[in-house]
Amino acid sequence: MTHSFLHVTPNKHLIHKIGTVGLVGLLVATSGGAGWIAARSDRESVAQAATEIQRFRVSTALVERAPIPADRVLTGVVEPVDTVTLASRVPGMIRELSVEEGDRVRAGDPIAFIDVADIQAQRTQAEASVPQAQASLSAAQSAYLAAQSQQNQAYASTLQAQAFLAESQTRHDQAISAREQAVAQRQEAQAELADAKLNQRRMEMLQADGAVSLSRLDEANTRVAVLEARIDQAQAEIERRNSAIEQARTQIEQAQAQQQQAQAQEQQAQAGVEQAQAGVVQAQSGVVQAQAGVDRAVADLDYGTVTAPFDGVVTRKHTEVGAMAGAGQSIVTIESTDRLRFSIPVPESLIGQMRLNQAVTVYLDALDREVRGRINQIVPSADPRAHNFTVKIALEGDSTVIPGLFGRLKLASSDREAMLMPKMAVVERLGIQGVYVVDGETVHFRSIATGAAHDDWVEVFSGLNSGDRVVLSPPSDLRDGDLVASVN
Repeated sequence: MTHSFLHVTPNKHLIHKIGTVGLVGLLVATSGGAGWIAARSDRESVAQAATEIQRFRVSTALVERAPIPADRVLTGVVEPVDTVTLASRVPGMIRELSVEEGDRVRAGDPIAFIDVADIQAQRTQAEASVPQAQASLSAAQSAYLAAQSQQNQAYASTLQAQAFLAESQTRHDQAISAREQAVAQRQEAQAELADAKLNQRRMEMLQADGAVSLSRLDEANTRVAVLEARIDQAQAEIERRNSAIEQARTQIEQAQAQQQQAQAQEQQAQAGVEQAQAGVVQAQSGVVQAQAGVDRAVADLDYGTVTAPFDGVVTRKHTEVGAMAGAGQSIVTIESTDRLRFSIPVPESLIGQMRLNQAVTVYLDALDREVRGRINQIVPSADPRAHNFTVKIALEGDSTVIPGLFGRLKLASSDREAMLMPKMAVVERLGIQGVYVVDGETVHFRSIATGAAHDDWVEVFSGLNSGDRVVLSPPSDLRDGDLVASVN
């Protein structure tokens, strides 16, 4: 639309009339009161003419509520997938720092060199301690073998003592059994001897009476003599067996003493083995510790060269050559450039539209174009204050896209009703955004808050009501309270 405005010039006829009336009044008036009346009439007529000096002819439009697409635009920023701050793992002075901020690096490129002379000395000392620890281990192993040999000898002595004890107990038991057998034989012979002596006396009496022959008496005498000999023999066997029993008992006591001594030696040998084994373990630990010292020194020497873990760009230097770097002190920060993502906060009301591996398009303001990507991460925890979820979109490879670029992601939704007015009605006066609202024949300036633009229309959040009439493309010299003539 175009607008025009009309400057209304004073009415010459009205001015001439006012002048004539004033002149007649002055000529007719003959008193001070008549002169005052004429002057007052002049002033009222001039004021009436002044109200018709300027009236703007403007085009207007109504503020209306109408349905609009409820697309939501979410803003975010491009960030690197990989960001790392390289730090020193060993203390020392930085001898060389071969990169500057903005330099591109490849994985494995040296970034900084740290003076590791002290660590080299530690490595030399650690390497010297390894043979010493190995010698200690060899000595401990020899002591362990000797202790095992003593233990085996003590064990053999124990077995020998146990065998001697068992043999002595067997002889003791055999002697007791033989003695019991001899006692039984003696008792049997004594019983037979008693019968034989009775028979001997009977034969003597019968032979004296001539009832039996002398040979019968001789037989009875021989029988008594034989039985007495058997008793003597059994008694001798009993005494011999008693002697064997005593000897066996002595041997048992000796065997028991030998067994106890052998067992004590075996226990002592076992303690020696355990002690020697502990010495071996300790010596092995010493070897491991010494070798670990060497490995640690070698690793620390490698840590003296700080390298890039991936391809990227140096975004910040935290130190300079000659500075002392403590363990854990930052040196440079590197960000990847070939793997970028777009990070946006998404309100919980819209998070349901987000799906993993969903293809989306991100508009980057600085490049004034769109970049394709896919959602690869939805952080499952919302910000408790803003109730937003963080969504990360993996962007397709593009050498022109760099970290830090601002971008927008549009999400479609159902239509909603909003208050709209033409964009051409919005002006700025003294740094304040607003519109001129027609009120009868005058206009008044109102400050407003606007939202998203929809073609030639803009959404109004505050400052206007539905049905208000606003001036389109207001003239630059239009002011609050001016008269207007509306042309729709």
